[in-house]
Amino acid sequence: RTDKVVQYINECSRLGIRILPPHVNQSSEEFAVADGNIHFSLTAVKNLGRNFIRRMTDERILNGDFVDFYDFCRRMHGKDFNRRAVESLIKCGAFDGLGANRRQMITVIDEIIDELENSRRRNVDGQIGFGDLTADDDYGYESVDSSFVYPDLEEFPQDLLLKYEKDVSGMYLSGHPMMKYQALSEKLKCARVSDIIDSENTVYKDNDRVMVLGLLTSVRKKITKNDSTMAFLTLED
Repeated sequence: RTDKVVQYINECSRLGIRILPPHVNQSSEEFAVADGNIHFSLTAVKNLGRNFIRRMTDERILNGDFVDFYDFCRRMHGKDFNRRAVESLIKCGAFDGLGANRRQMITVIDEIIDELENSRRRNVDGQIGFGDLTADDDYGYESVDSSFVYPDLEEFPQDLLLKYEKDVSGMYLSGHPMMKYQALSEKLKCARVSDIIDSENTVYKDNDRVMVLGLLTSVRKKITKNDSTMAFLTLED
């Protein structure tokens, strides 16, 4: 399934159609078209349940776009809200452009969740005075100013950002580690792995000699019955 999605994305790129990464203010359950662009599906992101996604889109429709990361956590805190889901949204870039970089947001997740839990607990226990509240939500935590001071941290290196995107969505969303070698690949006339393994492709035949350029993403060693070592390599172009 991921291979097919990658092929579709590459074809859209060739046709000049932009595939926008997931975003909490634009994306929904499925891939969606808006303003001539395709918004990435949120169900393709790991750790996001459909109920959580539907709650997110309903909240957005009812009360407007999320202003920033803290505003999202404050409004979504409650049922189906959990750290793994929020971290996946950060890593895939779903909060990009909302005032904080991904490293800053990952650093303060626990702090924000603890603050919201304590706020809800104080509210439920009746420890907040009437004058301390402006409004309560359905999940029992106080409504407070959504401004939040983030630590002064530089963004993660680009290679790490791409790795995180791949970890939570199965593909690179904002770029690709091999893009800087594209000209070299074309110059060397390297074959595409997808073309080689395509059973309907008539260009490559068994025993053909080909050249590929890619990243060695995993090495798995195994001891054979003859007590020798063999390895399975994963190459990604």
